[in-house]
Amino acid sequence: MQNTVLTLLFIFAISFGHAQQPLDQLMPLQDIQEPDTTERVQDDLPVVEKLKYIKQPGLANAASKIYSADRRYSISGFLELNNVNYLGDTDPEVVDQDLELGYTGLYRLGLYFGYKITDRWIFNSELQAEFLHDGLRASDYEFNLELMIDYLWKSELSFRFGNFPMPLGYVNVMEEPTAFFTVNRPEVERILIPTQWLEPGVMAYGKLFGTEYNIGLVKGLDATEFSEGAWIRPARYHWWENPRDLAGFLKLAYHDIKDLEVAAAGYYGSANRGQVNPQTGDRIDATVGMATTYIDYTIGNVSLFGLGMYGWLNGTEDIAMVQQLRFMQMGQQTPVLGSETYGGYAEVRWDILPILGKDTDHKLPLFFRYERLNTHGAVGFIPLDRRSPVSSSLPSELNETNVTNLVFGVNYRPAKNIAIKANYTHRINESLYEISNLQPSMVEFGLGIIF
Repeated sequence: MQNTVLTLLFIFAISFGHAQQPLDQLMPLQDIQEPDTTERVQDDLPVVEKLKYIKQPGLANAASKIYSADRRYSISGFLELNNVNYLGDTDPEVVDQDLELGYTGLYRLGLYFGYKITDRWIFNSELQAEFLHDGLRASDYEFNLELMIDYLWKSELSFRFGNFPMPLGYVNVMEEPTAFFTVNRPEVERILIPTQWLEPGVMAYGKLFGTEYNIGLVKGLDATEFSEGAWIRPARYHWWENPRDLAGFLKLAYHDIKDLEVAAAGYYGSANRGQVNPQTGDRIDATVGMATTYIDYTIGNVSLFGLGMYGWLNGTEDIAMVQQLRFMQMGQQTPVLGSETYGGYAEVRWDILPILGKDTDHKLPLFFRYERLNTHGAVGFIPLDRRSPVSSSLPSELNETNVTNLVFGVNYRPAKNIAIKANYTHRINESLYEISNLQPSMVEFGLGIIF
């Protein structure tokens, strides 16, 4: 009971501190500001400044704090607490492969620190810690570190060097919990795109002809880490290492019309990572491609959001040859990877407080989401130990994530930086295989705070 009271007091304190800020919809991306070379007077500024909600390309709101800060440094971050209650039994085999596919509790903390080396050279960083568990049966943790230096040349062209988020989809950049309405991140973006995907590299960004662009070159993925039920997600790397292969990306976003944002992004690159086919002795030939797009539009108290993605993987036979040795040593079957994946969701949100006659800055949006995803839109090479006795062109079994999600939920947002969430997800398994990601429907509760 004491912990509950302390939690409520903490939420109230943060809410009160931000009560003077207007609670609009999520802020659109802003123009890059020309550096202010005038001397700043900082003596009377608070140690931790309030968020101004001015987004920098490729970063979320709290992550962008340093770029508009009045001090030479900035401290910001976010907290996310999620509870998942399954309305049925989960599949231990699926959860053991990737706890992300079946956890019951998640606790995530992200801390940002930024420093203005000069008015043009900006250092920015994030340390993110995550703990997740499946009741008392299994648990896991993850630490991610973003380190980057930006050179702000002009609004049309600036540069970023370091370990930064891939600008694909929506949530991989807008990762902070007030940026999306469900308790957990959309499954299309958690699994297929995926979220928390960081790569070391270089990026140019700016705004031309009313359109923001991000274009860059980064380290390639390791295809031998790809999995059956989560596609490329297990191959995300979060730290520096020798970039044996490269990949490129491009994102375009138009948001010059008030309350409208339209974006499209693409990624393509090698996923060899220096791996060799044990049968031929040659380097494996594996490439990954992905295209994503989204639209966000607000009309009064209603907002509409839609996202789609399509991904493809070449070289699944070479990948299987390398994976086969590793999985045989572990006494497991070789994964059957999807050579094509697809997913998308459409969401409508409606803030009902105004129609209840409440003159307040608080928000109470109801929302509905339709979501569809499939890790095996097309099946790649099928290893010998996985082929069906009926047809060699079909796997005998397939642990695919092939589902439709119908999500109903509500948020209570007492301040722009706080979201208290609840939702019900009705999961419909679309797989024809008995062994697949058959996680049941669920009820979720969560709290998200940014500062």
